[in-house]
Amino acid sequence: MKAKKLLLNKVNNMNDIAKKEKTDVVAFDNSVFLEDADTAAENMTADSFQIPRVYLLQQMSNAVQKSGDDYIEGAEAGKILESASQTIYDGEKGITFVPAYYERTWVEYGNDGKKFERDHGTDLSVVDGGKHVGKTYEFPCDNGNLIRETGNYYGLLVDDAGANPAVLGMSKTNLTSSKQFNMMMARLRVPHPKNKGETFNPASFWNAYTLTTQPKKWDEGTSFIYKVAPMFDANSGGVVANLPNGGEIYMKAKALREDIKQGAAKASEDVM
Repeated sequence: MKAKKLLLNKVNNMNDIAKKEKTDVVAFDNSVFLEDADTAAENMTADSFQIPRVYLLQQMSNAVQKSGDDYIEGAEAGKILESASQTIYDGEKGITFVPAYYERTWVEYGNDGKKFERDHGTDLSVVDGGKHVGKTYEFPCDNGNLIRETGNYYGLLVDDAGANPAVLGMSKTNLTSSKQFNMMMARLRVPHPKNKGETFNPASFWNAYTLTTQPKKWDEGTSFIYKVAPMFDANSGGVVANLPNGGEIYMKAKALREDIKQGAAKASEDVM
């Protein structure tokens, strides 16, 4: 009986301690989050933000070479690679891309055509008087390097993980696909929201596009190219009406466009 009483007292003491510990806990005030708002990006400049690139893998891409240091498991010619997460997409199924900003640039590579040297931006003078090599749209430099005309599409790569910024580059044999892509965006006219019977050309991020890949033979051999197709027609309402969280995607693409125009972000310089 005495032992039972001692055990009961011990249990009661433990309960008293537990109650005291609970009352001693200070509740966390979530308003502190507001005090620390906008500090995540302090001291970060445009060089601090690099938007990952999307690559259409070819037979000679570094990521495809199993014996190389840059090999990525599952990488094959014709597949699509997002460089930051190293996510690989099936080229036949394709990717969903919402373009936000287009820029024609001149990118210099080493004489092997792989090693990135510098991006000359929109400075056309770097190829003045030069002759492109065959149909590859490469211009030889005096130092032996090659300058490649590149169509850069800054936009959002939409998948199960959400809608994330990415840069889709089209050069060499993909310049034909780039020109077709540009034509689709330039020719799109949708119903005017206020003036009945009128149409207008919306922002590039009004629509989303499916990009699949297909092989194509050239004089220089066989390579893969993009095939671009709009996801929604002119009367559909575009991404806002048809994609999950379409309104957020539209505004996110709009903000990305402004960041690029103001130099607040730039494309990654990694080469795959």
